Amino acid sequence: MACLLPIAYFFLQEWLQQYEYRTGLSWWIFGVAGMSAIILTLFTVSFQTFKAALTNPAKRLRSE
Repeated sequence: MACLLPIAYFFLQEWLQQYEYRTGLSWWIFGVAGMSAIILTLFTVSFQTFKAALTNPAKRLRSE
């Protein structure tokens, strides 16, 4: 994943240069996006794990 950051940065810089009103591309944008993805993943996995831990296996097997 870390090896793709320079490639993504290069292509985004080239793409943004085509516009008349340009904006800068900082390293923290990639950091925020990466941390957001990690936090969302941890929240989702934790929620599903907690939900599965509270489920009674006997009731679950009976309904299937």
